[in-house]
Amino acid sequence: MKKIIVLGLHNSGSTVLCKMMAPLGINFGMRIGKGKYGSNFEHRGIPMALRRCVKFGQPLHWELVNRSGKRLTALFNRFFSRWSSVPSALKHPFLCAGMTALDDSILQELVIINCTRKFEHAVQGAKRAYPRAARRMEQYQADLQKGKDSIIARAKSLGCPVLDWDYDAMSKEGRALLEGVAAFLGTNAGPGMIEKAFSLYDGKQQHFGKETSS
Repeated sequence: MKKIIVLGLHNSGSTVLCKMMAPLGINFGMRIGKGKYGSNFEHRGIPMALRRCVKFGQPLHWELVNRSGKRLTALFNRFFSRWSSVPSALKHPFLCAGMTALDDSILQELVIINCTRKFEHAVQGAKRAYPRAARRMEQYQADLQKGKDSIIARAKSLGCPVLDWDYDAMSKEGRALLEGVAAFLGTNAGPGMIEKAFSLYDGKQQHFGKETSS
């Protein structure tokens, strides 16, 4: 079964996407967090695996990220072994930096959905409601521009299947984009399942305790 990673910074639309993926038969396990508006689909073990190197409001310690590879690899192996009978996914914004610690042998087994919402749109809502998260996002973006390791570029170089998904495009191409996700994941979802999943999209992204229109 597919080992899926939903990759996206805060306010990127990743939670909305996971909410729609669940009715398509994608499993997120039992250790997922909850927010004001229900499940955020974030695996609670990921911050613990990366606890020394990914903290809001502090510089990203890339050397510590690389040293955390064993803990993160162990978490990946446990999760995907436990749920090997169904297509399963891991999601957490910390994975944007944390996955750079994984060996190529682990990355090659993954299927990645990359939430590509424009950074300016994503960080705007974060600045209003959660300034520390916004600073964290800006610092991560700056590190990438300085040439730090991009997990997406590395995954593509290894031949990993990567699907770019833009939350802001959902308002115009919603069903088609969701059908593309279903086909990419090989769920064989029929029109009824697609319709059920799409009904969970309400045109607004609820993050940080507030609604932010796309």
